[in-house]
Amino acid sequence: MSVELHCHTVFSVDARGTPEDLVDVAADRGVTTLSITEHDHIGSCARAQARATERGLEYLPGVELGAPWEGVGLHLLAIGFDPENEPMKRMVDDCFSKYERQFGLLEPHLRELGCRWTKQQMAAGLAQRYPTHPAPVVSQWFARDFLVEQGVFPDLAACKAAINQVRQRITDERGPEAFQSGVNVQRILETVHGAGGVVLLAHVANYHPADLSKQISLIHDVLDAGLDGFELHHPRNIAEPHFDALVSEAQQLRCVISGGSDCHDARLSGVNALNCCHVPEQTIERLRSALASG
Repeated sequence: MSVELHCHTVFSVDARGTPEDLVDVAADRGVTTLSITEHDHIGSCARAQARATERGLEYLPGVELGAPWEGVGLHLLAIGFDPENEPMKRMVDDCFSKYERQFGLLEPHLRELGCRWTKQQMAAGLAQRYPTHPAPVVSQWFARDFLVEQGVFPDLAACKAAINQVRQRITDERGPEAFQSGVNVQRILETVHGAGGVVLLAHVANYHPADLSKQISLIHDVLDAGLDGFELHHPRNIAEPHFDALVSEAQQLRCVISGGSDCHDARLSGVNALNCCHVPEQTIERLRSALASG
């Protein structure tokens, strides 16, 4: 029995597969507690809950929210909230709005990258890229897939590098907030807690690779700011040579911890394959207690 509390479907701009398909794969791989944590979107919650009930899985509503923090963008996992809570829905919508805004910044520069299509022409491919999603949007991530499929770039890595260069130029001109979410950590905390959920720092190793001191310092800083804990079991964290030290830190802090694969396509294998972390059920005892008391 294991938990999977960090994964994505077509309701995330950079992921693939339907919520139902992900739940089925999770059940087949021995997951007993699941949370799909879309990027800034909760559209998959009801569908995932329904299929999880059919398959006998416990389902916890989840979402991964981006927020600015001291000049960088953090990813925060909100888990166990009421997805019908109106302030929660408004806050998530505000978070999601950044994707179209960000594309608006990039759009004038796409022609220099070899793109000869308008946004409207590109949008004709949204339904195929995000099947069963009722309202997908043209984003940087959709554009990246589109340009590779049209042969403008040989692969995603080349396209990503080119777009990142454009992003950097825009950031240099406008400042780091140009591509960041307009929703801050404090609003996320107040809203998620008000909706009965917990807020955790996602994949701490992403922000300071191979630097245990900075990782632990960030964990302490976000806990002091009001977060409930951090995601311990994640492929990036587990790959760190000092992962055991992160485990020890979690034990000493006695904060809420979670774990998940960060899977973006349930049918793929590899480093981020669904349930690759095999997080044991007992890992989330404090999470369950926090949700029960919240």
